[in-house]
Amino acid sequence: MALLELKQVAKSFTHAKGNLKVVEDISFSVDEGELVAIVGPSGCGKSTMLRIINGLIPPTSGQVLYSGKQVDGINLECAIVFQSFALMPWLSVKANIELGLEARGLSPAEREKRASIYIDKVGLDGFEEAYPRELSGGMKQRVGLARALAVEPKLLLMDEPFSALDALTAITLREEGRHPASARPPQGGLQRADRQGVLANRGARLMPAGINPIPDCQLTWVFGLLETLEDRGGRDDGYKIARDLQFKFGDLLKVMKTAEILGFVSTPAGDIVLEPLGKRFLESDMNERKLMVREQLKQHGLFAYFVRLLRGQENRSLQKEVILEHLAMLLPNEPPEKMFQTIVNWGRFAELFGYNKDEDRFYLDHE
Repeated sequence: MALLELKQVAKSFTHAKGNLKVVEDISFSVDEGELVAIVGPSGCGKSTMLRIINGLIPPTSGQVLYSGKQVDGINLECAIVFQSFALMPWLSVKANIELGLEARGLSPAEREKRASIYIDKVGLDGFEEAYPRELSGGMKQRVGLARALAVEPKLLLMDEPFSALDALTAITLREEGRHPASARPPQGGLQRADRQGVLANRGARLMPAGINPIPDCQLTWVFGLLETLEDRGGRDDGYKIARDLQFKFGDLLKVMKTAEILGFVSTPAGDIVLEPLGKRFLESDMNERKLMVREQLKQHGLFAYFVRLLRGQENRSLQKEVILEHLAMLLPNEPPEKMFQTIVNWGRFAELFGYNKDEDRFYLDHE
């Protein structure tokens, strides 16, 4: 069972001109001990999403589950580090840190012990009795972090937790623990994360990171490359193949990349090597070839994303316009129309996807 699960969570706020949609259709889960880093442009809904998870504000629709139970109100096994510090100005550093511990019913002696431990961890020794007005921005942020860590939560939410810290302090604090959810993580946070997500703009959806574009390449070219490699003993130099086949090397690179995506070849040191799966493909009939390509495409992030998306639709289909919007969010540096045509072409061969041009409808064929 996942520690945290969001199911189609959405949040809107009412204003003078109607409803402002801030977060829309967010679904993901986090396992215990997992670090998830979430990035996105300013105003896309990161802070709102963390507040919903913590139970500070309710979602407009959808569910937030913690250890399988719906979150209704503040989750006391969860702590949040606020972007804006959120310190009580009339309380000292030590008292601010003890505040959450007092709410959890800890004795004064235990509160003081824990506060001292985490004051030391964030490097604020000697400032126990200082007030927020006497602290720099970075020091205030450290107080907020110590307050969250002191309750020793099972789930720690961090909203730009290290933005005001100097580099050395940030590095030190990053090593103190594993944080299951963090909005806009510090430098190096994405590399440390087990998973990453991107909150795209325009009604914020959680878009998976790590989805890569696919080459604009015809699959028939790939099949021709496999046959060429078989004729040459299963391995040859890429430049030599391009010259012999009168291919521009840039075009051959697209074919090589597509064949690699399908698991048919590898490309060590400029050579192209026919892999066992590629050999099996050449020995197979057309139906088996389609099945092999389909199974390989389903393991590619981009195709897997659209399989999940279409599977969640009532008729397992979406209008082309919607698919183009998703492509623009997933791969903002790629032309969505060209990417769509390549997905359709590969998907049709594999009988994974189909496209009805008359209805402008993209649909899931086989899984």
